[in-house]
Amino acid sequence: MQNKRQHFIPQCYLRLFSLDKKNINVYSKKYVRKSPIQAIVKTAYKDYFYNIPQKIIVTNNLEIPTTFYETEFFAKVVEQEYSKLLGRITAVEIENEKIKKPQPLTVNEKQLFAALIAIQYLRLPTVIDEYWETFRKTGSASLDIIKSFMASQHPGHKEFIDSIKLDLDKDYKPVEHSNLYTDENLIANLQDLILDKIWIFHISKDNFHTSDNPIIVKPHVPGHKPFYHGFGTYGSEIIFPLSSNVLLSMFDRKHFHEMECKHENYLIIDSKKTREYNCYQYFFSEQEVYSKINDFKGYELLKADNNGKHIFLKQSRTKIY
Repeated sequence: MQNKRQHFIPQCYLRLFSLDKKNINVYSKKYVRKSPIQAIVKTAYKDYFYNIPQKIIVTNNLEIPTTFYETEFFAKVVEQEYSKLLGRITAVEIENEKIKKPQPLTVNEKQLFAALIAIQYLRLPTVIDEYWETFRKTGSASLDIIKSFMASQHPGHKEFIDSIKLDLDKDYKPVEHSNLYTDENLIANLQDLILDKIWIFHISKDNFHTSDNPIIVKPHVPGHKPFYHGFGTYGSEIIFPLSSNVLLSMFDRKHFHEMECKHENYLIIDSKKTREYNCYQYFFSEQEVYSKINDFKGYELLKADNNGKHIFLKQSRTKIY
């Protein structure tokens, strides 16, 4: 069957972390790899991840193929626009410590790119896994309340009432996922939060890494609960590597108001700061970190300092119902 490998990290994005646009270096927190080199087409995907099961299409009289979201929504719409804007933003050159930066995005282009960042975040497996688990727990808690009420009204049927179980059909999971990454109101709300940030493009003369969970929300002010998965949290920084030499940091404007003068600037950072941003990709990755070159020795040192175990950190998230 065609379109079996369905990428949650687009290939057009991964090519910006590749020397030959075909292969990428992979550091795995799950497997011991013989070689770091891996084809991009075999990276950051799940089989049939976005497919809508045929039985659901038939039951709901939908006139779409099972691969609709993979082939029509992502491939023909989202990723074509994503590729163009990423190419423009990352077309940066450094000569004698001076940055030759690209033409700034128009207002419409920036709005579109913010929406694409939101969609990229919502299409990740971590998001739907958390949403589905919340859906399951909410359903289970609701059923317990109903069963408790029924048992109080019909004590003679308690054994039967206790036997009632919640049975979620996992075939509906990709349907619920599509309801997230195509939700116009949700995307618009995330888009507004992203646009309200101070955008700073960091330029590295070394090498930025990315991962299977590339959009990271870093809190800078303790004690503030995450709002909209952290995108609207006071004092937060959204970190998103865009290529091997460009990384976008989006800072909360209310807290980092003194950085307003740097808004939409391209700034060169040193090797130490580059390593710091790369470590975030390692810490918050689900399984894999990606790089243009095989420069993963630092992660082995972190692992050694952690008693030989990889470090897995989870971002604080709020549930979106």
